[in-house]
Amino acid sequence: MRRRNLGLTLLETLFALGISAMMAVALANMFATSNQVWRASSDAPQIVDEAMSRHDLWQALERMPELGNGLEIGDVFEPTAAGFRFLAPAAPDEPLAWFAIAHEEEDLVLTYPDGTSANLRTAVGQVIFSYYGAPRPEGTPQWKETWEGAVLLPRLIKIQTSGSNGIWNAPFTAWPAKDAAQEEISASSLAPPGWPSRP
Repeated sequence: MRRRNLGLTLLETLFALGISAMMAVALANMFATSNQVWRASSDAPQIVDEAMSRHDLWQALERMPELGNGLEIGDVFEPTAAGFRFLAPAAPDEPLAWFAIAHEEEDLVLTYPDGTSANLRTAVGQVIFSYYGAPRPEGTPQWKETWEGAVLLPRLIKIQTSGSNGIWNAPFTAWPAKDAAQEEISASSLAPPGWPSRP
């Protein structure tokens, strides 16, 4: 009678090692993915808060009053070295109050009229404020990095930020006093709402 060999052949051993290696790679990928999901979920509240603050800024800029009726640019808009201040109601039926945007240390911060502040972006490396329009009635509309000495509101305000890693975020762009400008147009106008009202 023949005796059976109770050991494993080389081929069986290599096959078992191959399966074990594939399982190890799958587990490592699963661990790396779960780590990324954990990091992303822990940043989610901050990302949502920043998005809500940018939405508040966008709405407040659009609610700014139009110049005229005794209001000059210095009464509603002031560029500063690190950002700008503007006058707008905090909500549609509230009185006018000052908002401020500033690049403070590594954050881009919105300060509300009640003195509270919120981050528009955190871990900011560089900030570029740009203004589109003609600073004076006789000027030609164009993009400018400063709005000093202007007598008219800019048509658009753009805020570009880069992260501390040097990667640029999507720019934030808003139309100041849009609500006031849109009140002036007719339904049959072919021009963009309120656009002809400001040079």
